[in-house]
Amino acid sequence: MASLANAITLSANSRSIMLGTQIHGRILKLGFSNHIFMLNNLIKMYSRCGVFSDGLNVFDGMPERNLVSWTLIVFGVVKVCTYMRAYMLGLCVHSFSLKVGMEKNSFMGSSILHMYAKFGFIEVAEMVSEGMDSHEVGCWNAMVGEYAQCGLGLSAMSTVYLMHRRGIFMELQQIYLLIT
Repeated sequence: MASLANAITLSANSRSIMLGTQIHGRILKLGFSNHIFMLNNLIKMYSRCGVFSDGLNVFDGMPERNLVSWTLIVFGVVKVCTYMRAYMLGLCVHSFSLKVGMEKNSFMGSSILHMYAKFGFIEVAEMVSEGMDSHEVGCWNAMVGEYAQCGLGLSAMSTVYLMHRRGIFMELQQIYLLIT
């Protein structure tokens, strides 16, 4: 089972939908069609490969869902909203995540703040960031990156300074990715 999970991760990271669908078929053939861990990984793979509708089909067919399942689906919808510039749908998804308490999740919160920043609402992205429970390095990175993307270099530098004051440090690779 670990090799199947690794293969799903490989297809997601390489964004190879062909490999992903072959692994999906193998999962079904081997009888893991009700295994929540495998199904969650398939949702993630389909979303990363840009075939969110197939991930949604996996989600719809799941006999049981957990927090990871729901987070992956909501994250996928946020990603689609951002890509399609569907502001009103994104606002609805954010409202849903607030209602069920998902916006405090750093993974979910980062994707929502990214969506607002891409829509040009950096102030709303800041409020989302401030409302998150934990400020892991990924959340900080997301905010710094969004400031940089919006041409707000001073705000990006101020955020990096604040991170350092709070004892949170980016790795050199993360800094390079943000400035390139």
